[in-house]
Amino acid sequence: IPKPSPGVGGPCLSKDPYIIYDNFKKKGITSQNLILHSRKLNEQMIKDIYLRVKNDLYKLKKNKSAKIFVSGFAFKGNPETTDIRGSTTIELLKFLRKAKFTNIWGHDFKLNSSQIKKLGIKYASINNGFKNADAVLIMNNNNKYQDLKLPSLIKSTKKPLFFFDSWQIYSPLEIKNI
Repeated sequence: IPKPSPGVGGPCLSKDPYIIYDNFKKKGITSQNLILHSRKLNEQMIKDIYLRVKNDLYKLKKNKSAKIFVSGFAFKGNPETTDIRGSTTIELLKFLRKAKFTNIWGHDFKLNSSQIKKLGIKYASINNGFKNADAVLIMNNNNKYQDLKLPSLIKSTKKPLFFFDSWQIYSPLEIKNI
């Protein structure tokens, strides 16, 4: 069963639902609207995540120079890949830049610093990314996130912290308690 995520659940490629939709349509199967509506809703998720970041930072009295640390740029983390084509994180970056956020830092377990810098943001290790961050966003499901010492990483951030775990890798109660 696909887990909720900022991208496509189930088939890992965003084009797959459109292929299924087209095949259903050609064969006269009427349930293709469910697939199309599901895909359109899924495509809205990145804008929804962006609005949560923007609105919550505003509520926390943080400005456009707030440090936003984004981890997980590959379009999927499990299995690991360096492929960023179709990455929802790249789409999120477009929204953040358009809104004039100026202090965006990035990390990915499979991408190196030059690949992150090519995206127009600053590179950070996990430790340096969390340090003094106003917002932390975990954007893919790499298994290495489960090995992080999250309590000590969160202690190094600014308070209050906006923390967004797009794959619910961590228990919401655990995060709240930290």
